[in-house]
Amino acid sequence: MKRNLQLFLQFVRVNWMGEMEFRFNLLIWSVINVFWSASFILMINLIYANVNSIAGWDKTQATVLVIIQNIFVGIIWFFVIPSLRDLSHKIRKGELDFMLTKPVDASFVLSVHKQEFDSYVRVVTLIVALCLYLARNSFSISPLSIVAFAVAFVSGLVIIYSLFFLLTTTNFWFIGIFNFDHLFMNAMDIATFPSQMFSGATKLIFVYLIPTLFIATLPTQILLGQISPVAALIPVAVAVVFYYLSQKFWNFALRHYSSASS
Repeated sequence: MKRNLQLFLQFVRVNWMGEMEFRFNLLIWSVINVFWSASFILMINLIYANVNSIAGWDKTQATVLVIIQNIFVGIIWFFVIPSLRDLSHKIRKGELDFMLTKPVDASFVLSVHKQEFDSYVRVVTLIVALCLYLARNSFSISPLSIVAFAVAFVSGLVIIYSLFFLLTTTNFWFIGIFNFDHLFMNAMDIATFPSQMFSGATKLIFVYLIPTLFIATLPTQILLGQISPVAALIPVAVAVVFYYLSQKFWNFALRHYSSASS
């Protein structure tokens, strides 16, 4: 664990140095990301200008949901997407061989070797906005709810990471799908809406098959006291299962990997 942490910090340092070579580009994309998140909040205000409640969620609750969803997506773009979308390139160019020969966990290195720091600015800004919004609207939040929220939120990150890692691993067989991350992330935008809005086939797809429930709806409900903090155990259990399956599938894929450089 200590060695992996040191590796991760080195990757962060190297990527930060790379970002500093094009500071204006980082500034522009940071501003764009913040405005992109602000557009979701504006959308909520426009929707609730005509209704008082949607699926049992009022305007203040829905705003908290949108902020949390954007924090979640920002973290995914910062830590997960930049690294994993590079996997297809490494397979096609034979660069994966170089990583597999290193005395480190290849799945870990492939998952954390790149970061996009414009998303970091977005996450920090939204965390501050969330704290200010909760204080302004006098939400009564217990320390237990905060802890349970953090557990559910981190578990949701593990779930989505594991799912995306599993899907990315299919590049060992389907090399032409290296741009599917955009489709995946667009599907995650569904989490800006409460899961209670969906029913029938849409609920099956966007709540269970693509588990958007664990991205924002469940953590928000726990934070706001809409459901018991004990509910945080559900995403923990799901995260363990998803992570286990993703690692098993990765090991299976490696056994069927034929080097592009050999």
